[in-house]
Amino acid sequence: MVTAARPLAWALLAAAVGCSIGTERHPDASMADAGSSAHSGLDASRPDAEPPASGDAAVAGADASPGADAGPSGCGDPESMIPSWITSFAPAREIYVDPSGDDGQPGTSPQAAVRTTSRALALAQPGTRLNFAPGTYSGGQLSNFAGTRQAPLVIRSSGAARSARFDGGGGVGFQLSKVHAVVFDGIEVFNTSGHGIQVDSGAAPWDVASISSDIAILHSFIHDTGYASTKMSQTRSVWVIGNLLTRAGRAVAGRQNVEFVAVDDTVVAGNEATDSGGHFNEVKGGAKNAVLYRNYVHDNGGGILVGGDCTGVQYLTDPSATYEALNVQVWDNVVVNAPSEAFRIVSCHQCLVANNTSWSVGNQTNALKIVDIGFGSAAGTCDQGALHNEDLTIVNNVFAAARFAWVTASNSAAIPGLVLHHNAWSGVAGTGGDVPFKGDPDSLYDVNLGLAGPPADLRPGASSPLVGKGVEVPQVPGNADGTCWILAPNIGAY
Repeated sequence: MVTAARPLAWALLAAAVGCSIGTERHPDASMADAGSSAHSGLDASRPDAEPPASGDAAVAGADASPGADAGPSGCGDPESMIPSWITSFAPAREIYVDPSGDDGQPGTSPQAAVRTTSRALALAQPGTRLNFAPGTYSGGQLSNFAGTRQAPLVIRSSGAARSARFDGGGGVGFQLSKVHAVVFDGIEVFNTSGHGIQVDSGAAPWDVASISSDIAILHSFIHDTGYASTKMSQTRSVWVIGNLLTRAGRAVAGRQNVEFVAVDDTVVAGNEATDSGGHFNEVKGGAKNAVLYRNYVHDNGGGILVGGDCTGVQYLTDPSATYEALNVQVWDNVVVNAPSEAFRIVSCHQCLVANNTSWSVGNQTNALKIVDIGFGSAAGTCDQGALHNEDLTIVNNVFAAARFAWVTASNSAAIPGLVLHHNAWSGVAGTGGDVPFKGDPDSLYDVNLGLAGPPADLRPGASSPLVGKGVEVPQVPGNADGTCWILAPNIGAY
């Protein structure tokens, strides 16, 4: 099914990336340098919080993809999406925390450090940086914090990356409510009964002008959480960049690593997620303007959610919303060994899935699942509102598995504005789908993809049929190695 789509307006990413198709760029830093001196970020003493292996780090050492600029990498570098109010932050106040400290001290120097997370948070004011020395601490709670972009709160490891470890003790990791301008940088959170880091805006009703905002989780390691690695609801302006997220849903199976409900203006990039029972993420509840790119998702229960399922109407900040998500961009992601589906698209409007690579060593249920599901009622039924998918653009993707049980699953008789072409399908012989995907002259079907060495190296070789066979997508400036396209792009993330 290939029909014309309405124009997609994604100025958020285009302005931030600053790189156009066909133009060689010289970005400041590559993914390999993320968190080091090229993005010393919070200030010159910031720890070298090297991000986890993402799609490109997992296949380090291979040559740049054919068809991509062989010059300096970093076109669309996730680190460049960290806003300047974070990278240029100069604290007005420093608080020092050490496991050997004393909460009776002022915390104004390493020699007068406080001991506990709760005391450090109690001392926090707008413009404060909390410096946690290496060691293990308990989690913490923070509410009604009125930071600003000019005076945020930064919670960071002051020693080596992720050397400040926050043990939930089977309880809370970090729980924040009604907060603004809070940054987590280079910490470890684990062993929680609920979410690892949770942000909300208190009870309804919510004023979208005053809900929690400007939240960043950077270069951190969040693992072994009872629910999601991070959960945010009724919040806006969020960055989740360069993190390692593992073993979510230890108490409740099927939870995602990154859960956004009624959260607008989000960037989720350069993360590695693995060993969790659910999908990588969800962005739902009338959410608007989400970017998910260059994430490496492997050995989870599912791949990437574009939208989300059955948000209760009581959780909406915009009761007039007719979609779970609007304007979601998903590109340059690598999904490996997702047994259910690589991409699940739910009641999404004006959404892009482009230049991603999914590969499974075994059989997979679906390559794509595109479903129309309503909001949730008080009775628990998912039938509130005539929600549907609309204006989906799905191009330049690799969908590969040993075999798909049913390639494109959908409960919709028609998807208005669907664009589906220039994709590579492998493992589809003898099976079909609810959404027609065969017969496109610009797509590939069950051919040898010529990948360098899956699953570790999913780059196409020089003679791969993927090379130069993609279509230009203005929102996708380069490949998962961070190199800009100067010729026709490849199909897939590389």
